[in-house]
Amino acid sequence: MAGEGAIGGTKRFNKTGEAEGEGTIKVSTEEFAAVTAAGSTRFTREMILRLEIEGSSTPLLVPFRHELALGRRDPSTGNMPEIDLTAFAAYRLGVSRRHAILKADGEKLEVYDLGSSNGTAINGNKLAPHQPHILRDGDMIVLGKMVMRAIFHQKR
Repeated sequence: MAGEGAIGGTKRFNKTGEAEGEGTIKVSTEEFAAVTAAGSTRFTREMILRLEIEGSSTPLLVPFRHELALGRRDPSTGNMPEIDLTAFAAYRLGVSRRHAILKADGEKLEVYDLGSSNGTAINGNKLAPHQPHILRDGDMIVLGKMVMRAIFHQKR
């Protein structure tokens, strides 16, 4: 298959992480696993979801759960979603109190917009409210105007 095992379009890597052809380049097991898993829909109980929020140097590390709500704290009731985005300027960026959910379905992670005021998009495609969308490793998630990238990591 064309491009299989390629990194940056310049080298082909075999299953041990060694470059084929001229010269030898070694990559770590973690680097090789990350490159070969990019774009995968596989998300298991042994994984952690890393949410890299645009403008923040600190990612959110989210352990596996069956279902997690994303949104912001409700100042009048004190209710908070499992993934509270308040500290990331969620109100200013148009994130609803209960904006979306992440739901595990077998070895897949699905995203549902909860009928939020400003919508949810994955890789530029707006989601229909209450309809599942399978999340892929590396997907760009937009809640209102808040942009984040979803990265799947194996627990160590």
